[in-house]
Amino acid sequence: LVIPDTTGGNLYLVWENDPQYRLTVFDYKNIRVRVPTTVIAKPVKWYSSGLSFYFTADKEKGYYTIEMFTKSITGTEKPDGTLTPVSYLVDFGKIDASKCCGGNFLKK
Repeated sequence: LVIPDTTGGNLYLVWENDPQYRLTVFDYKNIRVRVPTTVIAKPVKWYSSGLSFYFTADKEKGYYTIEMFTKSITGTEKPDGTLTPVSYLVDFGKIDASKCCGGNFLKK
């Protein structure tokens, strides 16, 4: 499953490999891995706070956030800023590679 970040130019890739979940963050602007594949708790809901992404986990309190500078996933009780729900993009065919940068990178 994929969550596109049209502001920061990243794709958040969630891999379900029963019983584990994994997350990889890929910078599609510069064609590089931002956060290597990491085992995470089962994500329930995803949120955005500007350039930061958070998720809640099954049967756990608080939020997890993706730290780009340390290339890690950390837990927090209270996120920074106001959270906006985001959802998965299931169809890779909707990603337009020629417009990879900015808010118009998804095809209509």
